[in-house]
Amino acid sequence: MSVSVKECVSSDGTRIYASATGNAQGQSIIFVHGFALSGIVFDNLFEDERMLQNFHLVRYDMRGYGRSGKPKEASAYTSALFAADFAAVMKEFSLSKPVLVGWSAGASIIADICTHISPCPLSGVITISGAVCPATAPKTFLPKLLGFFEAFMSHDATTALTARDAS
Repeated sequence: MSVSVKECVSSDGTRIYASATGNAQGQSIIFVHGFALSGIVFDNLFEDERMLQNFHLVRYDMRGYGRSGKPKEASAYTSALFAADFAAVMKEFSLSKPVLVGWSAGASIIADICTHISPCPLSGVITISGAVCPATAPKTFLPKLLGFFEAFMSHDATTALTARDAS
């Protein structure tokens, strides 16, 4: 099966890396990865002959991860922009009523999509180990875990790499 790779441009100009393969006439399924990952985590599904024969498989790297743009400003990571990224992928691949599969932090964008895109463009959702909402994480995570995330996301390379080794 051929793979179509595209750089989708979101509403703020951020480039979102996406790829699609499989049966373009089948139900579209968009896969969204979790924290600190990229769409490559779905490689096995995107090579499974049964999936390829029956479904139109699409995946993208969320902003800040993988091959997508990585804006430096905190204002570039809002609910509305995560929804806009999803909309850009749908538009670029001409998708209608896809099923969204969100893994871990990737599941949190379901709320973004349903809040900011009307009518809701999804025909269904599947969450795999869904994570807490990033907006409420500081209020719900344990202090030790918050400290880990702060170190993990640090702009200081030594701090960030040390946090990765500790995980």
